[in-house]
Amino acid sequence: MVYLHCPLCGTTIHASLPPRSKRCPRCLAEGEYPVPELVEAPPREGEHPDIDVVRRAFQLLERGQLERMIALFAEDFEGRPMSTRVVVRGRREADEFLRTANAGDRSLEPDVYRFERNGQGQVGVFGRLRVMGPEGLVDTPAAWIYSVQDG
Repeated sequence: MVYLHCPLCGTTIHASLPPRSKRCPRCLAEGEYPVPELVEAPPREGEHPDIDVVRRAFQLLERGQLERMIALFAEDFEGRPMSTRVVVRGRREADEFLRTANAGDRSLEPDVYRFERNGQGQVGVFGRLRVMGPEGLVDTPAAWIYSVQDG
């Protein structure tokens, strides 16, 4: 796995192969000149606390450590899963939602490859979501937006 990050905006990319361009896609889209080169490494811990906490949440989810992931959420957490019209409020409902989504033959498996901060407390996460169940497998592009307070 190759990790790259932009030292200017904090955009973090991880992929199985290095990207064709070594320049930051977000800075390029924002018209930043000169466009910074991506550094081959994850950002240093603490450099962008908002990205750190969101990356940590996805790492814990990938490892099946739901309790530790949920502990990162604020008590007033609110989520709108793309797989349903339900609004999930608070840690308890987030825990129930994830346990139900991963019960029995069912599972949700995110595969994320890009974390991007907007500098206003939000982190966009881009990747794919695999939803497996008795009916089969759905593999779809996915994006998540997290609002982060206090890193």
